[in-house]
Amino acid sequence: MNAATRTQPQTPQQLVALATQHAAYFNPGTGWHYSNTNFILLGMIVKKITQGSLSAALQMNAIDAAKLAHTFFDGEQTITGTLASGFDTSGTDVTHLYNPSWAWADGAMVSTTGELADWVTALYGGAVLDDSARAELTANPVTTDQGETYGLGTMIFPYSATGGAGVAYGHNGDISGYHSMAYYFPKEKTSIAVVVTADGADPNDPFVSALGVLLGY
Repeated sequence: MNAATRTQPQTPQQLVALATQHAAYFNPGTGWHYSNTNFILLGMIVKKITQGSLSAALQMNAIDAAKLAHTFFDGEQTITGTLASGFDTSGTDVTHLYNPSWAWADGAMVSTTGELADWVTALYGGAVLDDSARAELTANPVTTDQGETYGLGTMIFPYSATGGAGVAYGHNGDISGYHSMAYYFPKEKTSIAVVVTADGADPNDPFVSALGVLLGY
């Protein structure tokens, strides 16, 4: 999607139509590829099942369930508090440049770094899902051609990648001007979340530093 398109409101149907203009990476069931479009489709399924807005479903089943006070679904909920500015690689402030509907269920969430940590703690620590549903997130992991391991909407860091902190569950997030990482370490019962507010900046750098503090090195 080009920059001009991203400044205009988009419906989920328009986003899916844009994606399906392109050929599939492979036939169903024969490969794996990260898909933003699949999260749009999931949002449409949630709306169909609940017969309401996606923001209402997120508020009840995620935000309220995790007791988050400063997390919002941008475009459908009013953001309160001070929003940190995000910048592109030229230094242009893109905070309000793009319409949040172009990301919708794929990435239109607004939160604080602290509540990102609270969210992954609640999600993987058992406060949001029951044991059976939570187990499904990591029950059948797939290793990608880039060496990453994925469950259902969950990236899995193995012991070898955490320097001894144990397996970690979470995800990265990228949208124009903002890049994040949030992972829960069940062995340590600790979460680390990082947000950087500039394209080209890497949240992995402060994440590794925080991991070093956690492990005491």
